[in-house]
Amino acid sequence: MARKHSLSWVHLGDNLVTVAPIGLFLGRLASFMDGDLFGRVTQVPWAVRFPAEIHLASFQPVQATRLAVERLPVSSFDIMQVAHSVPQVMDALLLILNPRHPSQLYAAALEGLLLFIVLYAVRTRARQPPEGLLCGLFFLLHAVFHVGVGFLREPRDGDPMWWGLSQGQLFSLPMFAVGLMMLGWSLSRRAHPAGLLAQEPGAANGPC
Repeated sequence: MARKHSLSWVHLGDNLVTVAPIGLFLGRLASFMDGDLFGRVTQVPWAVRFPAEIHLASFQPVQATRLAVERLPVSSFDIMQVAHSVPQVMDALLLILNPRHPSQLYAAALEGLLLFIVLYAVRTRARQPPEGLLCGLFFLLHAVFHVGVGFLREPRDGDPMWWGLSQGQLFSLPMFAVGLMMLGWSLSRRAHPAGLLAQEPGAANGPC
């Protein structure tokens, strides 16, 4: 599209990443509603219980139970459908589920809402931000937020860990590096704008 309309692809990218956090925000909210990608066990007052945890290989019920959890559906939505139709299942789930960080909401707030506010503020309030600045900020901040939230998220079964980082956190490191490079490139263009050439000695004095 940029080549077809003779537009700078970096300028086009700056405009796209400004609104991209809105999609991330909605996606993280959908994950919360679906009970997917939930957080680690915690005792914070805002902790949430996610029914899908019963299928984790590491699941440890809060209390001993006779509920045949292996016979329940996989998704949180389907589990709750069963629980609403069978009160005994609901009672058992309330007793055995662990309170967990709502990491999807953390991600929605940071990778979605906060990132959008930062990019929109730079886009609208900065005086002619150099090309690539918004792209660099997006990659950099998204990587930082994603890695940070990852420490509170329950790792997926079978997800390998390296140096205490999950696979998703490791994948964010190249994004962080790209963001740094784009910021450096963008700010260097602001310091040395194209088309501004040094004058030859004596040129400022005009012809003799």
